[in-house]
Amino acid sequence: MAPTPSDASAEAACTAYNAQFHPTVAEKLYKLGLTQSDVAEAFGASLEEISDWERDHVEFYDACERGRSAASNEVNRALHKCATGYVECGEKLMKVDGELVVVPYRRQVPPSAAAIRLVKAKAARDGYDENLGDFWQGSRPENTFDTIAKNEKRRKMGNRADD
Repeated sequence: MAPTPSDASAEAACTAYNAQFHPTVAEKLYKLGLTQSDVAEAFGASLEEISDWERDHVEFYDACERGRSAASNEVNRALHKCATGYVECGEKLMKVDGELVVVPYRRQVPPSAAAIRLVKAKAARDGYDENLGDFWQGSRPENTFDTIAKNEKRRKMGNRADD
């Protein structure tokens, strides 16, 4: 079935830039980690149109950058957390004297060797100092990454010394 003129105008209306709508929604979509392709699809626009909007509309460009930056910062925070270890707090159900009871717990999650390797690679690529002081911004772990990675490897191998 061939598109009718009303179908074409509806599609054009969908991809016409709207300064009240597109920047706000684009920022939210980028914050969720969507790509430019995903954003274009959500708006029913082409990648070229999205690029044109970023070039031609400062408010759209700024909103996209805020969203991408927020998503990137969230990933960096999560990577930092995995590379340094963290305390996990939560609740679990346990059966006590035949009754279900909610019990709070705290568990120390050790640093991840894989996350450490990623942080080191990122630091080397971005030109941070070898101790990653710029990356940690005052929260540098006590041990060096090499020591943490070695300890993690030993833990996984059953505490065997492999030096």
